[in-house]
Amino acid sequence: MEAVENLKFIFGHPLNRGRPVATAARVVGWQVRSRLGAVVPVDFANGARLLVSRRMYGATGNIYCGLHEFEEMAFLLHFLRAGDMFVDVGANVGTYSMLAASVGARAIAFEPGERFDDLERNVAHNDYRIDCRRQAVGDSNGVIGFTLGLDAINHVAATAAEAQIEVPITRLDDAVDHATLIKVDTEGFEAAVIAGGLRVFGKASAAILEIDAADAEGPMRVLSALGFTPISYDPFSRQIRPFHKQGNNSILVRVDVEERLRRAAPFMLRHRVI
Repeated sequence: MEAVENLKFIFGHPLNRGRPVATAARVVGWQVRSRLGAVVPVDFANGARLLVSRRMYGATGNIYCGLHEFEEMAFLLHFLRAGDMFVDVGANVGTYSMLAASVGARAIAFEPGERFDDLERNVAHNDYRIDCRRQAVGDSNGVIGFTLGLDAINHVAATAAEAQIEVPITRLDDAVDHATLIKVDTEGFEAAVIAGGLRVFGKASAAILEIDAADAEGPMRVLSALGFTPISYDPFSRQIRPFHKQGNNSILVRVDVEERLRRAAPFMLRHRVI
């Protein structure tokens, strides 16, 4: 059943609709290529190359779809400018940070888990200047338990029994001076991230929050009090739409972004200009 749902997502993705043959070729091609080499360089946006290996589930969606999380990733590419600061909390292998760097933005990528080495390899392969930090982010400084072996859904351990390693943890307000755009994907730890970063969030222009609906009420309420409003974004028309929940992702803004999005340089993806 999971495989069927994944295929529905891939073939229904905005960048794959109406292209069933090409989409099927990418799916089959990756299955073959991933079995032939340990690490495969794959074309990404704006000429970047993403290093991907088998069972790297958080990254392979970009192979199948171009931009796995199309609305959020395209918003980032249209929103950020050279010199802006992007903060990536829960960076995994660095797909969002690499997109930010591809438009000239500065990036700080926090990844405490076993994908940190993959993050650094991706950054080095593209010769990007991304500040990679092997740290969790929360509402305290010190160390905290963390899981292993779950790829993109590794997370801060809820119990001592769940913890497989200890990792350093920092408050965002103690680690970062400012941010233009903040992305948070911490598998249920988002409330703690926001609580430890009220100053930085309170000055940021936008945020991308990846959070399960069951855990979203508290963080969304805090961000609302800081002036954030959830929106939806149509990358093809560059227009802001009324907010609709799409999966577990939310885009939130604190300032008027419509003119900035309209005036953004297009990004390149698979020989397409968007």
